[in-house]
Amino acid sequence: MIDSEQRSHMPASRSRKWPAALRWTPRPSTAGSRAVYRTHVTAGASPKSSMRAKSSCGRRHAVHIQTPERQREIFLEQAAGAGTVREVLDAYMTSYFNAWRDNANLAGDKAAVTAFSARLAMNKPDLDAFLRDYADGRLVTIVREPRGWFESSRRYQPERYEDVARAVKTWRRSTRSSLDAKKRHGGRVYVLSFEALVRETEETMRRLADWVGIGFSDELVTPTFNGQPIRADSSREVAAYGVQQDRAEPPPLDEETRRALEAGTAELYERALSRMD
Repeated sequence: MIDSEQRSHMPASRSRKWPAALRWTPRPSTAGSRAVYRTHVTAGASPKSSMRAKSSCGRRHAVHIQTPERQREIFLEQAAGAGTVREVLDAYMTSYFNAWRDNANLAGDKAAVTAFSARLAMNKPDLDAFLRDYADGRLVTIVREPRGWFESSRRYQPERYEDVARAVKTWRRSTRSSLDAKKRHGGRVYVLSFEALVRETEETMRRLADWVGIGFSDELVTPTFNGQPIRADSSREVAAYGVQQDRAEPPPLDEETRRALEAGTAELYERALSRMD
């Protein structure tokens, strides 16, 4: 939903790890501090390739046109003389957003770049690297009610999450990691309730926007991609645009499964609820 906010950049792709591909040896910098995420105006040539974003249910909900050749050109220009990992990352972000040919939110001063990185809180080395490279970086980590999380997860990956005991271990590890990240990094980590986000979207997004430092706008309560409304990314079929509030309701489960989930998650979930931002 942050996609359309004018003071933020939102990449079109998601990452599982803090950029391990950065095998870059920075050259000594004599340029001093540089502007970040500058806008390049590019005219003419038609793009030679494109990338398409899809939902987890396979419905294409948006298209963005990326020009790898132009991105490489901008990156090498911006990274020349980079002396720190942060300067290399700034050069990459500048190249990414400016090579995105149909980027509807390129213009204007930006206060934040927001992106999705799966399970970042569960990977301490990657999280620590992110917060080290970005001295002003922050993490939003989501905790979901165990029954809803389980039903969604086993729909998405039944071969992995059909085993209730295995699923409980994964949920516990994820939730403990979120709480541990908050304990270790304090105000740089925001623990967000999935149910609050879905049921009380505006109130939740107002608090989150204030924490990020971008201010609230109406666009923050609607799922969008590149400024256009999209259907929610859900393991269940989505027939309409907008936030799907029914996803916050506990799903019907057989008694054995419900009891196993409650036994393995109830105490930790209560602790997590008491520490939500």
